[in-house]
Amino acid sequence: MRERNPLRYICTSIVATLVLAAFAVADTHTVLANDTSFAPDAIDVAPGDTIIWQYNSGYPHTVTSGIACAADGLFHGELQNGGDTFTWEVPLDASGDIPYFCQPHCGMGMDGIITILSGPTVLNVPADYPTIESAILAATPGNVIAIAQGTYYESGLMTGVPNLTITGAIDANGSPAVTIDGQGTANILLGIGQVDSSGTTVENITFTGSIGNALWIYHYAPTIRNCTFTGITSEWEGAAIWSSDSEALIEDCRFVGNDAGDSGNILFNKSISGDNPGLLARSCSFEDNAGHAIAQIRHTTAGIQGCTFRNNTATAAISSAGMVMVSDTLFCENDAAAIEGPWDDGGGNEFGDVCPVDCPGYLNGDATIGVDDLLTLLEAFQASDGGDCDGDGDTDVDDLLLLVSAWGDCL
Repeated sequence: MRERNPLRYICTSIVATLVLAAFAVADTHTVLANDTSFAPDAIDVAPGDTIIWQYNSGYPHTVTSGIACAADGLFHGELQNGGDTFTWEVPLDASGDIPYFCQPHCGMGMDGIITILSGPTVLNVPADYPTIESAILAATPGNVIAIAQGTYYESGLMTGVPNLTITGAIDANGSPAVTIDGQGTANILLGIGQVDSSGTTVENITFTGSIGNALWIYHYAPTIRNCTFTGITSEWEGAAIWSSDSEALIEDCRFVGNDAGDSGNILFNKSISGDNPGLLARSCSFEDNAGHAIAQIRHTTAGIQGCTFRNNTATAAISSAGMVMVSDTLFCENDAAAIEGPWDDGGGNEFGDVCPVDCPGYLNGDATIGVDDLLTLLEAFQASDGGDCDGDGDTDVDDLLLLVSAWGDCL
């Protein structure tokens, strides 16, 4: 069994939380200043994007906002020599078209236009729509349904448009602060695939209280990210997630304390045609679940990558009647076989009777992030290994701040 680096664990855990908290990634656009023209002279950007103008050729230039050679004061930069650049970040509240020009060459037509594309329409629950269902019914392609913190007693929800994002609020630790509760009577909490649901994303939601399928996926390839499935009781296929003919990505999700009885399973994936690539479960944890199999793969291929199967009661953690690629996955303290049926070993898997202690900041063995852990990090300060939390090649104050942000007891 390979040795786990606890310092790397804290760095990875904290950075992953920060990444999950980000809603969108800004783009950078480059414009060249040529003799008497900008190239390209028209660009589409989004709020928060960065634009870099770079001197390329000709006499000295300026980058001056305004129309008809009249500066409006929004921005102004000078490009005097080769290698000079001017950078402007598009304000988050910016909209419409923003013209600009080069002052020395304005009369020669050296100008440009920035078009700021509006972001997706956000449907807020409950501020704009009282229920998740009403927001889904009102959604159009590309919308974002943003759900405020709280518990929502809803079920039978079905997506109906492509490129829809359903995102819940998160707490300070990056965990879902939104719960959809079927109250022990619902067969399906959320369905994806009844009509065109291509490009669907569901994130930051806890699903509980279902007696059928918490999440039902048919066709398409949704992304399910940072969700928790708990307290789901069913003897159906796929108590937590049922997936058929789908290339779903199940990422950073937790399956905890679910019971699928003697004939059911927690995560079920099958193909009707037999040639569907199947889903990928990545960086997920399956703990304290009961069922015939925790993850069942039938007549299809699937991937299990970087997951943990811990303390599950089942005939197998993974049951495969198709083919499953398993890599970088930990199996420990489960009641029966880790994997039964055909599978490919992608490497990096661990099989053990006793689970290793995974505790962020667990550097000195006392399960508390404290002074001793700080000293351990400081031993690697300014070194190229051993304490590099942020991936910049050395251990510095940024890595120190990451450790301090997780200070306290390890729960």
